[in-house]
Amino acid sequence: MYTSILATLPVMISIIALIVSFMSYRNERNNVISNVVSADRIKWISSVRDLMSLFLEKYINGSDPEELKVIKSKIDLYIIFDKETYNKFEEKLNHCVVNSYTDNDYRELVIETQKMLNSVWIRIKTEAGIATKDERKINKILNKKQ
Repeated sequence: MYTSILATLPVMISIIALIVSFMSYRNERNNVISNVVSADRIKWISSVRDLMSLFLEKYINGSDPEELKVIKSKIDLYIIFDKETYNKFEEKLNHCVVNSYTDNDYRELVIETQKMLNSVWIRIKTEAGIATKDERKINKILNKKQ
């Protein structure tokens, strides 16, 4: 009896080692994908922020609407307009393209930009598994107020 148990022990150990190896591989693969996606989204945030900075500078200085449209078109390439946060941002951006500078319009556009970028930042942290419960609550509240 002990001989049969001893004979099957190496097989069982091999099966366990294969299972552990597979789980480790799968977890590592998911971590790599998550890191790549997070890095790309961080670059996305930086690019959108840079374009918005340029747009706001031109808007404050009273640039020609055509010049603002060119910058806006570059921003549009980064945005998927199927979410409420993005749609409010787009609405404010369009408003600023066709209207002259006012402090109120400027503030509203900055606020919508910050909400949108914050929403993406929280999503990055959530997908990476590091978002806190409070951040999710704040994001939910921000999205409801829009």
